[in-house]
Amino acid sequence: VKFILVLFTYFKSAVNKDQANQVRQSQKHKKRGRQGTNKQSEGENTDDEADDIFDKFSADNTALMLSLADTINILWESIAELLKKHDNKACKKNLEDQFTGKDLGVVSILSHFEQKGMESLAEGNRQRARECFGTCSSFLACAARLEKKSVKEAASFVSISLKSVSKEESETTVPLLLSFLHFMCFAGFVEEVATSLAASIESSLGDYDVSLLSPAFENSLGLRRSRRSSSGTASHAPIPSLPPAVAWATFESILQGVNSDSRGIRRLILSSHSSSLSLEKALQKGINYADRILGSSDDSFGRNFPIAEVESVIRAFEAYGRFALHKESMLSLRNEGEVSVNRQVSMLLKWTTEKIVPALLGSFKGASMLHDLDLSHISSVSESLIHEPPGSPSLASPPKQRANVGRTPEAMRGASKLFDTAQNEPPIVFLKKFASTLLSTSCMISSELLAMGVSTHEDIALASVEWCEIFRHSENSLHGPLFSIFVRLAVQLNRAAGDCSLIETLLYIFNDKIPDDSAEANALKDALGQMVRSRGGVENIVSVFMKVANASQLVDNEEESISLGTPSCLSDIWDKGGTIQVMLDIIFGNPEAQISLARALVTSLSASEVALTPTVILQANCLSYIARSISGSVMTRILSDLDCEKFHESHEMQSFVKDLLEGSA
Repeated sequence: VKFILVLFTYFKSAVNKDQANQVRQSQKHKKRGRQGTNKQSEGENTDDEADDIFDKFSADNTALMLSLADTINILWESIAELLKKHDNKACKKNLEDQFTGKDLGVVSILSHFEQKGMESLAEGNRQRARECFGTCSSFLACAARLEKKSVKEAASFVSISLKSVSKEESETTVPLLLSFLHFMCFAGFVEEVATSLAASIESSLGDYDVSLLSPAFENSLGLRRSRRSSSGTASHAPIPSLPPAVAWATFESILQGVNSDSRGIRRLILSSHSSSLSLEKALQKGINYADRILGSSDDSFGRNFPIAEVESVIRAFEAYGRFALHKESMLSLRNEGEVSVNRQVSMLLKWTTEKIVPALLGSFKGASMLHDLDLSHISSVSESLIHEPPGSPSLASPPKQRANVGRTPEAMRGASKLFDTAQNEPPIVFLKKFASTLLSTSCMISSELLAMGVSTHEDIALASVEWCEIFRHSENSLHGPLFSIFVRLAVQLNRAAGDCSLIETLLYIFNDKIPDDSAEANALKDALGQMVRSRGGVENIVSVFMKVANASQLVDNEEESISLGTPSCLSDIWDKGGTIQVMLDIIFGNPEAQISLARALVTSLSASEVALTPTVILQANCLSYIARSISGSVMTRILSDLDCEKFHESHEMQSFVKDLLEGSA
């Protein structure tokens, strides 16, 4: 406590000096108007000499002030629990008396640095403004530990300050806004903060009133639907609305959890059902707007939907999914690690399949499927989608995972800048770019949901395989940006649940579409490399290879052929590139994977009808190469399951197997 008070004394001295300098400078400007500059210059030199020894403690050194404020806050936080004990009552009172003093208390310091920060912002000095706002944030955290009366006084100051700060349209004010809003949440204004953010978000999405929630659902929650615009009630709220750009930056910082203030706001809002619902309804307005865009005719895209609102729709779509994830994470903490997929996430999967993908394919019919959904039966958590408790790990099935609720989501993309270029392109191009952006967001949300450890990965796997339909159309020019996102989702599906359906589908579709050393090929190599190193990954990649090789058309026409022989290198096995080449590179670079593939090849050849198809020849050549690379008792036992007599209808194959068995003996 003594150290905190010493630091606070130095801090107040620096602020007093800064305030005195401001008064002196103001008086000097007045004097210059009456007396000239000569005598004044002498006075300035005298003042400067007297103040030199205190320069290091000047509040004008905002970086130093920020360090002092952070230190005071951290020290106080470290003893906050000890100060609650009765034996330390005197220490706590002494600390509060100093911080609420009439001469220069917390409120005066907040006012000083808020003003200094806004002046720096007006001058274009963003770094100095951030330092001033950071100082305010640290002292607001200290103010939250004071007695209720002092907290109430600070809340009155913050409420007034919010009205002035909310008029600024620079995103540099976001750190200050986060600290203000966090303090207001702590002071009991959680619902007002959520309402302000919701109203600000809605204002960026147009003036019409839409909601995905049916009236029956709203009535079941005891909510009254108001047709008045949000701006009509915002003026009476203690928390004013924010400019759209600042509101989005603030809300995205809250979802991302960029600092303790944003994480505190998120926790308090999620703990309040009414506050959560206010934000959900605002974000759902963005999804409904997206529904209108995807259902529009091609030529009406740019005419009926302002670009700024379309950008906000994209941000609302991502924020809606991330907010649902945080909501489930909060419920998981209450349910001791059990995680479920709520109906909001399920609706996103369904909506992506039925609306976004058809729009991207260019075959969208315009039927509004989303408006026909009756959501009145939705509960906050689906009882049929509860995460199973962790089970015993096995090679056949990956271990169950507890919810990774401590994981901070990746940074949100912010404004997509989707329409900054190519303004003269046809409307259909913009529409497909819009749908592509929404689809990539759905994939990212699904990946993060899997990272939480949900057990209902089947829904995501089935939906994502359907989404792959967009890659079957060669005229689609958006493969590149989307492909890496799909690969990432496939890796997460395999890591979380051992599900290979998505990676298998991608490998099959792109077998003849991926050039060697392309970005897509490198992305696949990285993904398969992660897969083979994961638990059960060797068996998974071998299984995927066998399925893709069996399903793929290995030759394009009758003139091409694959010859049976004894390959000495990988190019002798397969020289056509594609995803089969990528998988062979990964498998033959791992001895364990080679042995696993040998077992699978022997099983496949022994069970086949042994017609010399390209697939059989490929499998035989792979087995021959492995037998030459890995010798010993292991390969002898594996090859012993082959029977030459089974291949009597094909003398070439029978001779090949006989040579293979003799070579391994």
